[in-house]
Amino acid sequence: MKRRTAFAWALAALLAATTTHADLIVIGTATYDDGSGEGEYNLIYDSAQSIVWLDYTRPARIGGTTRTWHDHENWASGLGTSLTVNLDPLYTTTIDWTTGWRQPIVDESKANLDGVWGYAGPDETGYHDYDGGWNMVNSEMGHLYYVSLDNLGYYATDGTNPQPGHGMNNTGPFINLKEDGRYWSGTKYSLDDEKAWWQRFDGNYDGLQSYEVLSRGSYAIAVHEGRFRWFRFRVRRCWA
Repeated sequence: MKRRTAFAWALAALLAATTTHADLIVIGTATYDDGSGEGEYNLIYDSAQSIVWLDYTRPARIGGTTRTWHDHENWASGLGTSLTVNLDPLYTTTIDWTTGWRQPIVDESKANLDGVWGYAGPDETGYHDYDGGWNMVNSEMGHLYYVSLDNLGYYATDGTNPQPGHGMNNTGPFINLKEDGRYWSGTKYSLDDEKAWWQRFDGNYDGLQSYEVLSRGSYAIAVHEGRFRWFRFRVRRCWA
């Protein structure tokens, strides 16, 4: 009976551990030298969006020099030649890690590009009847913040502000997400080719999605599209 009870507790703990932020799974690490020395950064599979996040935030500035949207685009697209992927043996994939890295994207077809901000969130079809604002999940960063990590924006969907509990309170398996600024996306604003979309995580701007001129400095993070398979195992009874 003692062994059965111990096994039940162990199984419960395993299930609890694997269901927390179930959309986000650490599948290995990547060795990357950002110019200040090599580091190991988690590779996090986002199963809801079929992308892998590199848990590394590229600074908005270095040595007083602003890193623009174009700088970050070039960095992300060339990232595959600068890192070494160390995949956990429990997972298999056909991904070619040497190419295909990019900044997260925004799906403009799921927003009303009328220049008006909002906060109501998407309708039942996933469409946002406003341009930029809060509670927007038509981007990979927005989906990560609001859905996969279950964080709250400064504005609630009913307009309450500040919304109690807003901010990057849940980071899941991420270690290096920054809460004091904004992240570029890899998507230009289609109504103005000199601007691109970004996501912000600080203060009154918690969860805000909007766009800015390409010359502004912002953080960057890289993702890679792809799917994974993992080995299944059977739990066998170990008591008489």
